[in-house]
Amino acid sequence: MEYYYFVSLCKQIKNIYMATPKKPFEINPFVVNNPINVIQVNAKGTISKSAKDGVIYEGSIINSTYYVDKQEKVNIYRKPVADMDKLLFGILNSKGRDLYLYIQNHIPKNQDYLELKIKKVTLSTGISRNSVVNAIKELKIAGIIASKSQSIYWINPEIIFNGNRITFYREVGEQYLNTVNVINR
Repeated sequence: MEYYYFVSLCKQIKNIYMATPKKPFEINPFVVNNPINVIQVNAKGTISKSAKDGVIYEGSIINSTYYVDKQEKVNIYRKPVADMDKLLFGILNSKGRDLYLYIQNHIPKNQDYLELKIKKVTLSTGISRNSVVNAIKELKIAGIIASKSQSIYWINPEIIFNGNRITFYREVGEQYLNTVNVINR
């Protein structure tokens, strides 16, 4: 009797489950329609556990696979969202935001400065000469760029950087890295 009751209960649960509409697994359509190009790296290494007189007594070979994005990228570092909203939508006008986007697209790899020739910027963006001059002033006031020399501007790597920012800072000087946490594994 208990067996039949159990089977009947299982059928009821199955019917309830089957009648419940399922939410389809959602995938971003941009991901589905535009797979990214990656480079597969197969790394092999040896970890030694103990060595004496240059002879490894214990060790293991570690094989790992990882992927590297083939497409170039620029990293955008944001402060708290409210601060970035104030910067982008409170301090900068539309021309300032256009120049900000131009800088994101043109900043050289592993370099913290950029040449901003007004004629080149006007041709690329469609912004008038006077608007480019005013946008440069806005970005300077906002702390995104600073004058280096004629038509050359420092780019604030706290906000925009193209490359490995940690490696860049280490090359400039370890004293410019602020360690906020240490993880021991």
